[in-house]
Amino acid sequence: MINAQPGSEIIVEPGDYRERVTLNGNVRLVSRVPRGATIRLPATAADAHPEPAVVAAGSAGGELVGFRIVGDAGSPLGIGVFVAGSGLSLVDIDVSGASTAAIAFGRDSRATLVGSDVHDNPGAALDIRAGAAPRITHNVFKGNGLSQRTPATFAIDSGATPLFERNIFVGVRPAAFALIEEAARLRLHSENWFLPVGSPGPEGRAAAGATQGRR
Repeated sequence: MINAQPGSEIIVEPGDYRERVTLNGNVRLVSRVPRGATIRLPATAADAHPEPAVVAAGSAGGELVGFRIVGDAGSPLGIGVFVAGSGLSLVDIDVSGASTAAIAFGRDSRATLVGSDVHDNPGAALDIRAGAAPRITHNVFKGNGLSQRTPATFAIDSGATPLFERNIFVGVRPAAFALIEEAARLRLHSENWFLPVGSPGPEGRAAAGATQGRR
């Protein structure tokens, strides 16, 4: 991938891209075929300290649209996307195989995660630091926190104020969000779906939302 000026839009063709991506400023990075472009860390990434595949820094916004972000034995992945103080929008992304967290929102992050699938990650689905206030809407979370070394499937610091709307959580209990302040926790329970393991995964997102109801 290439360097881009703030305000640019970069269209990426389908394929595997072994590199670290850094988004600074208001850049829109779009997979031309939804989920046709896959980001993996380079083969030289250290197994002992796997790094984020995508880092979004700075105070400006920007978008990452339609990418798969994958970690596996050949390309270990620590964090899929790390958002540091950014208003980045993550749209229609798919993150799997992250050993620490699929997506981490740093302090003061105001990012948005929408229409995405976060699944089969040994680490946490989300790591939301104190002071972060991301908007998490219309996503599916399934099969995360698979490693015994992962302390929480959703690692949310006290003082973080995430907004969760119309998400599907498969195999996750509302108690996983105990550290969220009470008013936000009650809203989370009423405006999202908590489904048992064995419910439809990402491919059944719309049907599950329409037929199961909120729990």
